[in-house]
Amino acid sequence: AVAVIIEAPDGRIVVTRRKHEPRAGYLDLPGGFVDMMESAEDAAKREVMEELGIAVKDFKFIGSSPNEYVYKGLSYFTCDLGFICRSDEISRMVPADDVSEAFLMRPEDIGRSEIGFPSMARILGIYLSLKHK
Repeated sequence: AVAVIIEAPDGRIVVTRRKHEPRAGYLDLPGGFVDMMESAEDAAKREVMEELGIAVKDFKFIGSSPNEYVYKGLSYFTCDLGFICRSDEISRMVPADDVSEAFLMRPEDIGRSEIGFPSMARILGIYLSLKHK
């Protein structure tokens, strides 16, 4: 799976709120599952377009985290790949697909208990550690 940290020029990042289970109502990063025969970068572009209706560019891989995605009683084990990118279209993002809302937030203000999955919290932690080097 992929997780995308979309940076705004003012240092905030795009954060989404999950619309559906698992973890409905919790904060998340844009992203989702990689399709068969799809690159992680292409999956990230597609997922952001599906969830927010915006294009992203300038991808940089920052790290990965294992994840257990439990849905309807089944466990799906993934390796979530974290990317940083930019978009010239942030002001035009519209929540769609499995996102109930999308907004900008300072990454250091995001409470770990508000994030739906430990892998997303770890990827955010990697991002914050890179920002403070």
